[in-house]
Amino acid sequence: VVQINPEEIDIPEEPNPIEGSITKTMGNAENGQYPITLEVKTRLEKTSEAADVDVIFVIDTSSSMNNSKRIDQTKAAAETFVKNFIGAEGTTSQKRRIGIVTFGTNANAVNYGRSWESEYFSNDSSEIIEAIEDITVKNSQGTNTYAGLKKAQEIVDEDHYTYVILLTDGVPTYHHDAGE
Repeated sequence: VVQINPEEIDIPEEPNPIEGSITKTMGNAENGQYPITLEVKTRLEKTSEAADVDVIFVIDTSSSMNNSKRIDQTKAAAETFVKNFIGAEGTTSQKRRIGIVTFGTNANAVNYGRSWESEYFSNDSSEIIEAIEDITVKNSQGTNTYAGLKKAQEIVDEDHYTYVILLTDGVPTYHHDAGE
């Protein structure tokens, strides 16, 4: 049995969640009573390390992307994102990478040709922008959005938080067969 005198409890009104916990010891070891220590831990603790984040562009390269310079606008938007996410050309990031999937009737992932890390992701803004500039529209191609998103799912790195950005001009012209 532990007896606690409520007047001896001195808990701060506003705990500091950055420290991660509050510890309070109450009572003295006398007359058969023993002190009790109470520790309350917060769920969030301060961390100085940023998470590893991947972004996968899923870019429509179907025939309709030739209309009204849609592909040029799409590539410009992707390049602007790269410069904001990774940094200006010539910049590399230790925690952020970008992968690129293109799709028309079929989908393909840009392969950066590395063997020491994921071949489908780059952290080098110049390399990513060059890959974006090399994207071309495929003639006589439909819009198989499912294939593009499926390919993106195949290249996801489970050790990184992954975000997918779909860049397309409209409605899919191919549909997923539920039997696949």
